[in-house]
Amino acid sequence: MSERYAQGSERPKVLSANTLKGDKVVNERNDKLGEIKEIMIELESGEVAYAVLEHGGKLFAVPWNAMNLDTIHHQFILNIDKDTLDNAEGFDKDNWPGTGGASDPNWKEKAMLFRPAMTGTTTIGRREESRVVTDTVATFLVPYLKSVIYPATKGQLLDQARSQGSPGDVISKIESLPDRVYKDWSDVEQELKTRMM
Repeated sequence: MSERYAQGSERPKVLSANTLKGDKVVNERNDKLGEIKEIMIELESGEVAYAVLEHGGKLFAVPWNAMNLDTIHHQFILNIDKDTLDNAEGFDKDNWPGTGGASDPNWKEKAMLFRPAMTGTTTIGRREESRVVTDTVATFLVPYLKSVIYPATKGQLLDQARSQGSPGDVISKIESLPDRVYKDWSDVEQELKTRMM
């Protein structure tokens, strides 16, 4: 399958990795972080090991569950600061994590060297999935709510999301919010995080 995923269609459950290569990656402020160079598969489990993000000539291994796919804008959203990436060390272009076989037993740890910047952890390779998931869900909503004028009611958030052609999962997340007035984006974000803890 070489065609792109259909714009405005219902969020797909499965996509060819080839359709995602070259997609841009942005953060919640819509700063361009780079693009997906490759998607690496762990042969033993058959799962995505990591996505390769190319940023400023450097390569980074990004945990798959740290990003959210925005099918409307053909981009991934990653909750990390551009400055953090600018100052982070990428992996060796001639020695990608996990490609060294038995001679590279610690490849997962090496692959996730910049995980702390995304999750707020202080231990390299340590998992804090709930933090990643909540940050990523909130980040995923940003492109659909960026034109909202605050304070805004839940109804106004829904109207804006629908006018942006938001997929069903975005609408359902907004529908799950309490019916009240939100003073700004951080108020919406905090409510989402609280409800997902």
